[in-house]
Amino acid sequence: AVIAKVVIAPRDYRTVILYQRRVHGEGARVANRPVGLVEAIAAEAQGAPRLFISFSTDIVFDGDPARTYSEESVPAPVNAYGRSKVEFDDFLAARTAPTCVVLRPTNIVGPRPPYCATGTKFLQWLDGRLRSDEPTTLFEDEFRNYVWVEDLVAVVVKLVGEFPRRLPPHRLLHSGGPEALNRVDVATALAAAKGYSLTYTCEVEGTAMERPRIVPTPRASVDLGYPSPLCIRFDSSRVETYLGKPMSRISERMRACASQI
Repeated sequence: AVIAKVVIAPRDYRTVILYQRRVHGEGARVANRPVGLVEAIAAEAQGAPRLFISFSTDIVFDGDPARTYSEESVPAPVNAYGRSKVEFDDFLAARTAPTCVVLRPTNIVGPRPPYCATGTKFLQWLDGRLRSDEPTTLFEDEFRNYVWVEDLVAVVVKLVGEFPRRLPPHRLLHSGGPEALNRVDVATALAAAKGYSLTYTCEVEGTAMERPRIVPTPRASVDLGYPSPLCIRFDSSRVETYLGKPMSRISERMRACASQI
């Protein structure tokens, strides 16, 4: 109820964008399915056009390494978070009001945020690790179509800018980059963009030794505390058609804005 009051207070709004932090375990279903918020928006609108954009997740799939997942792929979540997001995606797909669009991104990376720089984002954490003379262990077998944050912004801006003059052509958009990468791939590309050496020199018993900064490891070597799909490869051709341009290659974007990472 409190969330609904905050959202419906402005009388001139047309769009609500929902981006939530990931919630696992007990309470995931309630936290990841804010159906009351959507119903409150519809009730307040009283027939006026409203656009609801919800960020979902690639974790709705089981992570079969032999598959590439499109919007037509049937979800098969392996954890409570994925199941709750599937339920909410299905709830939004059945709505006639407000107009609902679900964006399904994969791992999001990008430059340092211009404001509200709270927490440590993966690319900025990785940059700090690559500048240190220490080894960093990274998964070598977990694949995702990492997406550049500005591509997601472009999708949202187009949806919002066209509404209600033009209704969204699709209710579900997979939003991933063009390449399936593991974390070692991302680290190697970042090191190349920033000009970092992949090795460092340390002294061991009086002898200078060269050590790798990136140490590949299987994800099974780490207990995540919950089941998680290993490989999720995305087909994002639908969103590329909507934007009229391909999604960005992460390595190219990192080279283009290396000083901002």
